[in-house]
Amino acid sequence: MLRVGLLGAGRIGRTHGGNIAAHARATLAAVADADVAAAHALAKAANAAVKTVDAIIDAADIDAVFVCTPTDTHADLIERTVRTGKAVFCEKPNDLDAARVRSCLDVVRKSGSKLMVGFNRRFDPSFAAIRRRIAAGEIGVIELVTILSRDPAPPPPELHNAAAIKVRMFDRTSAAVMRTLVSGSSALRRSVRMSWGTPLFPGV
Repeated sequence: MLRVGLLGAGRIGRTHGGNIAAHARATLAAVADADVAAAHALAKAANAAVKTVDAIIDAADIDAVFVCTPTDTHADLIERTVRTGKAVFCEKPNDLDAARVRSCLDVVRKSGSKLMVGFNRRFDPSFAAIRRRIAAGEIGVIELVTILSRDPAPPPPELHNAAAIKVRMFDRTSAAVMRTLVSGSSALRRSVRMSWGTPLFPGV
């Protein structure tokens, strides 16, 4: 049974925490968050302990750590965790600075630990199908791809202002989920609807 520590009990942390708790070969062992109430709510729902970030990273009985904290903390937490020999899953991106990402990955390589970044679209069936069609030459020469992606549910109230700004930006390209120009004249337009299902802990 893989014992996992979760850093961050916000929106994405709750999503990953629910997935970990639901997995037959994993258990959510501990949760840490600066918002203690959020950490306790998720821990209670998943029957996990509430611990500090340091305690989770240093714990001998935790095999892997999920980093779901603010972006500017990702690289440091990745480095600290891989140095203990634990596997790390980190929400994208590692950092907003390319040089910092490279230095972080150097630490990961030297540690010998495993790191996975949450580029979930690589595993999405619709994206995989598009990749196969492109590789097979079915679409033609790709000149431009425009992708629009939204979460299946509205953000929590505390994020409404920031979300409204993002939605206005995304709506400028909402005519198609993907627009591919082929041979400079024809266009393939394809809309993909995705459902991520019901949250495991809808009340958390």
